[in-house]
Amino acid sequence: MRVAFLIPNYYEQRVGGAEYRAYLLAKHLQESGHDVHYIFIDNHAPFESDSEIHLVPIARMRWPERLGTNTLMYRQRVIKALDGICPDIVYQTHGCAWTGIAAEYCRSHKCKMVWHIASSPDVEKVCIIRWWRSPQTLVERRWLHYGICHSSVIVGQAHYQDKLLGQNFKRSCDAIVPNWHPYPPEHIQRARSPVKVLWIANIKPSKQPKVFIRLAARLCQHVEASFIMAGRAGGRIYQRSVEKMLARASQIDYRGELRMADVNALLAKSHILVSTSQYEGFSNTFIQAWMRGVPVVSLNVDPDDVIARYGLGYHSHTFDRLCMDTRRLIQDPQLRDAMGEAARKYAFENHSLANLSAMTELFRSAALSL
Repeated sequence: MRVAFLIPNYYEQRVGGAEYRAYLLAKHLQESGHDVHYIFIDNHAPFESDSEIHLVPIARMRWPERLGTNTLMYRQRVIKALDGICPDIVYQTHGCAWTGIAAEYCRSHKCKMVWHIASSPDVEKVCIIRWWRSPQTLVERRWLHYGICHSSVIVGQAHYQDKLLGQNFKRSCDAIVPNWHPYPPEHIQRARSPVKVLWIANIKPSKQPKVFIRLAARLCQHVEASFIMAGRAGGRIYQRSVEKMLARASQIDYRGELRMADVNALLAKSHILVSTSQYEGFSNTFIQAWMRGVPVVSLNVDPDDVIARYGLGYHSHTFDRLCMDTRRLIQDPQLRDAMGEAARKYAFENHSLANLSAMTELFRSAALSL
């Protein structure tokens, strides 16, 4: 089986949950004897070429950031790359114009497309943030919607995505496969004090880093704790505004962008993960934290209500409650340990690399239907 991964970013160049998930899947398929190719936009960051996965970098084209996303301009280069591969399966995640390009290609070349939902906005009819401010972004959304409607197979991360897909596109997921992560290689041994409160995400408005800075400023008046932020720098103007706030927040240690192994090592020494994101798919950072016994306090996101149902932390809903929930976990080590143990058990049972077998079977079934 020849599989083409069609994803704008490659994990070694731009660390992200969807990219890391795709990399693990590509490695699993390759190790299972399949011919795997990975098409991505080369951002010129160094990366180690994987000799088994055939990496197909596409030269980055210039496009003003202020005009929004434009993956559609790579259409001819993507098609040329796919023509050179002649895939049986095209795997696409990260909803954008490439979703539609993949669907269009598969329909005209008698191959199958597997689309993997990356986050809730992918399956929203009306954008929930600021995507309608750019005409080009409207074009991207139209191509995304075409791809959703014409995908051969759709895979969801959680059941709420299947519900959104049905409401907005009259389709349903062909399978719900929870995200996968390897078991922690680190020795988990964290000091009782100071309690480390961690925030990990890219610096951009949808992740709301400024909310965490406000939380740290409020809590440091009442509790002794260490507040740490890590994440890739965002757009120039927004990054500058966040850095101005950080300059006045001496209680926060901002580490910048970290590699996956460094994120995991930091989680292994931390006590609480705080999420201020407006939305997620099924956060890989949650799973990384849970596997290391770290409860999550989330402002907005609780996919399929697993945090509330299994006691994996708190789903706070409001900023005041976010502060109260975080403070309670800082001050109550027994509760923190109990939630951490529940989180580890849940993650090991639901998010191990065993889930890759379900994905492999989906690919095999799709290929057999050609």
